[in-house]
Amino acid sequence: MFIYSLLMNAKSIVTKSLFYAAAIGFFALSSCEPEDPANNGDDLNSNLNKINKTWVFHSAPINPPIDFGGGSVLSDYKTLMQACNLDNSILFNKGNTYLFNEGLSKCDPAAKDTMQGVWKFLNNESVVMVDGKLATGLTGISVPTNVYFRLAKLTQDSLFLAMDTIPDFPSNKVTFKFIRQ
Repeated sequence: MFIYSLLMNAKSIVTKSLFYAAAIGFFALSSCEPEDPANNGDDLNSNLNKINKTWVFHSAPINPPIDFGGGSVLSDYKTLMQACNLDNSILFNKGNTYLFNEGLSKCDPAAKDTMQGVWKFLNNESVVMVDGKLATGLTGISVPTNVYFRLAKLTQDSLFLAMDTIPDFPSNKVTFKFIRQ
């Protein structure tokens, strides 16, 4: 029973920590440069063209895994997510808007099927900013402010958004992997 209680408390702490960290702007210490006006998305290999797709959450490995002791280790944030959040998708539009889709298995049957919000590249396309509505929709946790991720990797078929520090776990990193739908 103690281990279960520890895991439930850890789940709550880690879940909130992962997204509140971003919400309070862990990238706030870095200077944000305006978008490159020369990149209008005409280049088929540009980040703007690569990200302009529909993405589905795949995994969120934590490196190194968080060891709570007693054999309790958290190595992927996905294990904390509700199944109803796993089929959600995001379409990043070129006009710095996104379309979030709840998918077939909605956590709240009364929730809208889709939601729109804003996103943009910052720091020469090394950072992706999304509004708090998207983080809330993906995780089910209320995130009231913009969220900043380091763009770890972007290909035609995969998108990796990283948080290089997690509050309460400063030596751990998490990378959210999305695959093209």
